[in-house]
Amino acid sequence: MGLPSRPDRSHAAPRFGWHRDNWLGRRRQVNTGGDDGFDFFAQHRLPRRLGERRVQEALDAADRAALERLCDRLPELLPVRPACLTHGDLWTVHEGLPGGSLPAAGELGQ
Repeated sequence: MGLPSRPDRSHAAPRFGWHRDNWLGRRRQVNTGGDDGFDFFAQHRLPRRLGERRVQEALDAADRAALERLCDRLPELLPVRPACLTHGDLWTVHEGLPGGSLPAAGELGQ
């Protein structure tokens, strides 16, 4: 069974985030809402694992700085997309990539 190449737009949300935090494995996932999707992902999704011991051991200061630069460049690297209540908010970037080669959200941690 394959993943859809486009998200189900029926799950659109008025803002990025959620009314409460939740858990992703053993780590709290902060869902503080906002209107700017780039800011939301730069603050609450991309750097969320930096505090984990194994990540700290694997990434040096230059790696962390590169991630910060990536977060700063999200608006120029990705198209603006509406908020979505499923991890389809990541799936929407498939549309803009050659061959739709970005992994789905569940594949990012593997």
